[in-house]
Amino acid sequence: MIIKPMLNAAYADRDLDCQLALEIAVQQVIDQAMAVGWEREEALFALGNLAVNMLVGDWKKEQTGSAVAVTQH
Repeated sequence: MIIKPMLNAAYADRDLDCQLALEIAVQQVIDQAMAVGWEREEALFALGNLAVNMLVGDWKKEQTGSAVAVTQH
């Protein structure tokens, strides 16, 4: 179970709270990957790359959406 943030708005250490909230779920994913033969380091590296790729994808979608909105006006 992933816990909710303490507030629905920005607060000090919200990023750390999010990391703590996700830590158990991420550890479970790593354990599952290792159970089928992946090394811990491989799983961690893959998760890091996935996170970066997802951030870049979100940023590109946002930029594309902004460009489309500008050209429609």
